[in-house]
Amino acid sequence: MSGILPSRKLIGLVIATAVLALATADLRRRGFMSPSLASAIAISLLLINLALCIAGLMTRQKVAWGLYLLVSLATSLVLGFATPVNAALTLLPLGIGALLDVIHASGRPW
Repeated sequence: MSGILPSRKLIGLVIATAVLALATADLRRRGFMSPSLASAIAISLLLINLALCIAGLMTRQKVAWGLYLLVSLATSLVLGFATPVNAALTLLPLGIGALLDVIHASGRPW
């Protein structure tokens, strides 16, 4: 079974979805988009991401796409992000900052 689209194209579409979600969040943060419109776009992008996951289940990489589907559902339900890529890109600077704080604090003699 070759699937609807090959995994490479699906991955490209997942990345495009993540970029659109990041752009939507940035436009909302800067005040160029109303909260209701931003929410509608984010929900649409979440549904697109889930559809891409389901399409990925019809490729040879069923296990990888199944895991991505589970991570996508968990990310959206627990953290509220449209895609796991958005969650990683948004939370990565926070994680790096927290790690640097821990490293800096561990060097103090108190």
